[in-house]
Amino acid sequence: MKSKLLVASGILLLASCVRVENRSLQSYLVGNWQLKSMGSDLNGNGSLDSNELQMTIPDSMGLFTTFQADGKGVANIKINKFNLSSDFRWKVDEATKMVTIVSDSTQLLSALCTTQGAYDMTFALQNGSSSPIGKTLLTYHRK
Repeated sequence: MKSKLLVASGILLLASCVRVENRSLQSYLVGNWQLKSMGSDLNGNGSLDSNELQMTIPDSMGLFTTFQADGKGVANIKINKFNLSSDFRWKVDEATKMVTIVSDSTQLLSALCTTQGAYDMTFALQNGSSSPIGKTLLTYHRK
């Protein structure tokens, strides 16, 4: 019985991973995300390695981003009783996997979605340089 349950769970997990990969980035982003870590990708490999400067964001800080299907979004910072939120608009270039966030007609940032999984994604903030070395990486977890 346990082996049948494990096989069924494995098939369900595989199916969910395939479904995530086949979705557009636009539809994948819709939902609530919490910033979990950030750091500088010193070797340009698209991930934060243990020897690279990084900061893990504790759950108590509550740095959340909500992407809505209509292209609107909300960024929230919650620390103890302090709460700050800001509305924004967002768009995705599916060909380049570039996400652009705009507030009050001012482009706030462009970020390349470098990895996406069922519950996690990583963005590389674009700093005007085409080199991947030294990019700031932000890792989010779906809430």
